[in-house]
Amino acid sequence: MKKKWISFGVFCSSLFLLTGCFSNEQKPIRTAEVKKGIEKVQSFNKKSVAEVQKEIKAIQEKREEEKQVLLQQQEQQEQEEQENEEKSYKELFHNSLILGDSLAEGFLDGGFLDPIHVRTDRGKSVYHMEDQLELVRSFAPENIFLIYGMNDVLLYEGDTSLFRERYREFLEQLQQVDPDAKIYINLIFPVQQRILKEKPAFQHIDAFNQVLIDLGKEMNIPVLDNHSFVKEEEYEPDGIHFKVSFYPQWLDKMVKEANLT
Repeated sequence: MKKKWISFGVFCSSLFLLTGCFSNEQKPIRTAEVKKGIEKVQSFNKKSVAEVQKEIKAIQEKREEEKQVLLQQQEQQEQEEQENEEKSYKELFHNSLILGDSLAEGFLDGGFLDPIHVRTDRGKSVYHMEDQLELVRSFAPENIFLIYGMNDVLLYEGDTSLFRERYREFLEQLQQVDPDAKIYINLIFPVQQRILKEKPAFQHIDAFNQVLIDLGKEMNIPVLDNHSFVKEEEYEPDGIHFKVSFYPQWLDKMVKEANLT
């Protein structure tokens, strides 16, 4: 009797295993598969329990190998999709140039854009822009995206009139150097509230942004307001810069606003 119960248990487990009933995949069990499984189980009657268990183990190992291969294929596909997405940004910005301060470094740190399309200078303000003008002259981009103002807020200590004068002068120089280029101004991003206590000058960010908005209207230059997708968890510990994960949203916004194709 004990042997019969063992055989019956082996029969059931073998049938389930061979027909895929224990599989995580949600797929219908075909009649042909059930028939094949039954035939396989019936062949077990001619073998000892140890032999049957050995075959079942081999089948389980084979299925586990197939599962691992499938997982590897899925991971490879996801990696390729990610690479294609990064490549698409490079393609979309192939005729564009981003000029900015340290906030623009994330485009390079994340590998989203090539260095030839991003000129970033830590601590840069619009006070001295001669080197940027030379770069524009040599590159002759179709689109120029500007990311300046954060350092100017600290430099000018609330003096928006001087900031306005310097920024307007820079815009006019860009238009002279590359009159066919389309210029886009990115507004200054907000900082976290705790940073306002450490650096009170940042309280003037809104006033400086208003200068950029006014200049955009006066000179017919698009102004990009990116505040809507800024989240607290996207900030680096310094409360000013952003994590790499933030930059695809920013790139998407520029792609949409500039209609890059």
